[in-house]
Amino acid sequence: MGIYDVTLSKADTAFAVLQNGFSVVPANNGGLVTGGGNNTGSGNGNAPGCDPGAASGWNSQLVAELLVPEYVLRAWPFIIYINYSNPTNFDIPAQVRTLYSEDIIKMAFTKQGLDNNAGVHALTLELTEQGGPPGIIRAGGSGSIVLYGKSKSTVPAHTITMFRLQ
Repeated sequence: MGIYDVTLSKADTAFAVLQNGFSVVPANNGGLVTGGGNNTGSGNGNAPGCDPGAASGWNSQLVAELLVPEYVLRAWPFIIYINYSNPTNFDIPAQVRTLYSEDIIKMAFTKQGLDNNAGVHALTLELTEQGGPPGIIRAGGSGSIVLYGKSKSTVPAHTITMFRLQ
């Protein structure tokens, strides 16, 4: 713990110093409650791609937000947004999550992927920091994914459907 100077030196003995340029601080989980409790699924809580309910695991450090429209027109494409961020002050591994929909909704990575009743009820997503180093989401890093959904044309009016990201 503490604040340190950063010194750069060249082979010809030239050097530069940045006073107080580097801090070592305690880990900060960004205000997330990640301790205690039982794992809600299978997997090791410290391994990327495991169940996000795993207590104190890497997945519990990533904040994910699923945004779907409150109302959509039957058999018309709609957009699904997934925003995620690492609010901690340390890097976490890139993660894999799966978005599940009920059988009345088909999803795809592109609008064209929904044509001719194509699409699937589950999409596997790799959550990485766009433009960041491979394999990690840096402290404070974030990202977004845009997906497309479409209901069957036979869905009754005022039908409520659920999505699950895990």
